[in-house]
Amino acid sequence: MDTYRIPSYWHASHTGQVSFYTVPDFEAAAEKIRVRRDSIEQAHITSLNMKSMVYFFRPWSSIKTGFDLYLNGKAAIRMKPDSVYEFNPLDKSVLNISGQVSANKNEVDLSVKPGKVYYIECRTLGTPPLSIFPQFCVVSYPAGRFLYEELEKGSQAQSKHDK
Repeated sequence: MDTYRIPSYWHASHTGQVSFYTVPDFEAAAEKIRVRRDSIEQAHITSLNMKSMVYFFRPWSSIKTGFDLYLNGKAAIRMKPDSVYEFNPLDKSVLNISGQVSANKNEVDLSVKPGKVYYIECRTLGTPPLSIFPQFCVVSYPAGRFLYEELEKGSQAQSKHDK
C-alpha cells in the first residue's frame, strides 16, 4: 500500500517543521467522495419525488357545530368535534384551505413542500349560534402527530362501538 504525504498546514515554529497527514490510497478516498456525492444527489431527487401529507384534526369542542372543509376549492369533509382527515396535496405547491359555517367563511393558503408532513388543527371561534368562524392552526410535528393519533384512535374506537 502506497502512502502519500500531503501538507495539511504549516507550523510557524522555530524549528521550521511542516505537518503532514497521510492518505493510504487516493483512489479509494476519491471513490468514497464520489459515492457520497451520488447518494446525496439521489436522496435529494427522492425527496423531490416524495409526496407531502396534510393531516387535519378537530379536537373536542363545546361548540358542537361542524363546518365544511374545502381544499383547493373542492369540498373535502364536514369537520365535527373529534374528527380527523388525511389529505395528499399531489403536485400543488400551495394548498388553499377554507372552512364555512353558515355565511361565515375563513380561508388560508399553506405553502406545501414535497416530502413534508403538516398537521392542521381546525377550530371554531365565536358565540353560537350566529357568529361562529372556522380557524386553522398549523401545529408542530410532535404535538400535532400526538393529537392526530389520539383523535384517530378515539374515532376508530367510536366507530367499532357504533357497529
